[in-house]
Amino acid sequence: MLGADKPLLWQHAAKVVREVFAKEPWVQRRRRSAAVDISLYQTRLSERLGVPTGARRDLPVRLPAWIWATRRYLIACLKGLFEAEGSYSVHAPTYTYNLSFSNRNPARLDEVARALESLGFHPERRSYAVRLRRWREVAHFIELIGFRSYNS
Repeated sequence: MLGADKPLLWQHAAKVVREVFAKEPWVQRRRRSAAVDISLYQTRLSERLGVPTGARRDLPVRLPAWIWATRRYLIACLKGLFEAEGSYSVHAPTYTYNLSFSNRNPARLDEVARALESLGFHPERRSYAVRLRRWREVAHFIELIGFRSYNS
């Protein structure tokens, strides 16, 4: 589910699904809601991608080996995670930068922190977030993943 008020985002997501799975996704705007659903059906899709099913908060979520194996995939994965559950803010008076990934799943937070470290960043791990706070790292990471840019 994505916001209907962000057509570049949901159109980009549908394009990625189409290209990765060579199959047209189902795209539908929800009634009485400002949301768009994008879905795809393929037999044993979660199993084939190495992504567990069930309540996400309690799963020992790990990024699949095929994502870790290719830097481009790891960057694309981080882009998706930060687009879905990330935020970026700058407190101008104190020049404080904050790029944060928030999530309640400790295993997911550990994986995000490890991924950032593997790319040379210095994340700050919190109870429910992983943050980049060094302004040069924040700027570099935003550029690296194309944060909130859906033109590709």
